[in-house]
Amino acid sequence: MYGVIWTYPWDVLDAGIDAALGQIANEGGMRAISLSHSYHNVKHLRPHNPGRRLFVANSSAIYFQPDLKRYGTVKPIVAPLVQEDDGMRRIRDAVEKHGLAYHAWTVTLHNSALGTIYPDINTLNALGDRIPHYLCPSNTDVRTYITALVSDIADNLAPAQVELEFLHFGTFDHDVHHGIPSVELDAFTEYLLGLCFCPHCLGRAQAAGVDGAAVRQWARGHILDYLEGDHLPALGGLGDNIAGHALTFPALDGYLRMRIDSVMSLWAECKEALGGTSDFVPIVNMGVGMPEQASVIQALDGVDIGRALAEGIPNELLDCAAYSLDGLILARAVHDLQRLVDGRVPIREGLRLIPPQVITSADVAGQIEKVRALDIERVNLYNYGLMRLANLRAAKQALA
Repeated sequence: MYGVIWTYPWDVLDAGIDAALGQIANEGGMRAISLSHSYHNVKHLRPHNPGRRLFVANSSAIYFQPDLKRYGTVKPIVAPLVQEDDGMRRIRDAVEKHGLAYHAWTVTLHNSALGTIYPDINTLNALGDRIPHYLCPSNTDVRTYITALVSDIADNLAPAQVELEFLHFGTFDHDVHHGIPSVELDAFTEYLLGLCFCPHCLGRAQAAGVDGAAVRQWARGHILDYLEGDHLPALGGLGDNIAGHALTFPALDGYLRMRIDSVMSLWAECKEALGGTSDFVPIVNMGVGMPEQASVIQALDGVDIGRALAEGIPNELLDCAAYSLDGLILARAVHDLQRLVDGRVPIREGLRLIPPQVITSADVAGQIEKVRALDIERVNLYNYGLMRLANLRAAKQALA
């Protein structure tokens, strides 16, 4: 099997570039390294780092030195780690001598730091609240920033692939704060709380002949009724609830289609921005919800994999269905994706070699075998700095 390992640049720099890359290539048997070039804030306990065992990044940031002339109104935040010393460049220059391909793992629209500095680019929900952890893909300044970011990475660092995470509309709950639940939200109400009605989304809807204001009023009414009432959470899956309303409310159906157009056109713009230098590889998750609803729920975030394939946008799909602890959900989700792809591009599965999926190294082989049994021969493993070295060594044996 072909193994790629997701890796944070701070783990490589703290361990020593050659030492870390040597472990990844030799002890882990990896064929490629996927380094995070843009990432959200984190707190990580690192089992095998020879220096600091705790790493904390208090802000979303990029981890390479950008060409600022490319960017418009929204400017990237450069992590302190690489402001003075271009550590990413030093890692990039060392990768090939260790026999590794170089990928650029890039978190895109989930960015609370930029959302704080530029609040007008955040998702704006039906209640008029800005959601600070998720940028709106319809916003023109956001689109300029994202396409500049991917072209900057491709032109200056020339990775074989750019793996793009969160390149779709966001959700209400994927936050960075310590949320305290006030009511038990069902999936339907939670989805409506994250639905964006910013001027850019409403403008796109109007251009498509969709009454976005009516959808906003409907969503607002449902949310307020649920919050202020004394309701039990709605039964049924998110896909069922949305589909039922969309069948009887054409404006909602049109609004959801507008969101797909927004995201898919951004995918196409990012693919063009790569200029053929790097492959465009979106990170998707066919394991969300029930397997038969996976494609539906992806579409609710603006992702239409079938359309993207028909338009020739992705060079490969990186799916995270294997993050699910339920083997049935994984099998059905992967089979669904395989039928959808129909051999047009390779499929790679992401695997977590940390808890709760993996507790000790004895669990590693089972994680890899469950995707091999589904005719998946390419995997991304999460994550070099977070897993024990015993897990990395077990991965080498399991991939052989």
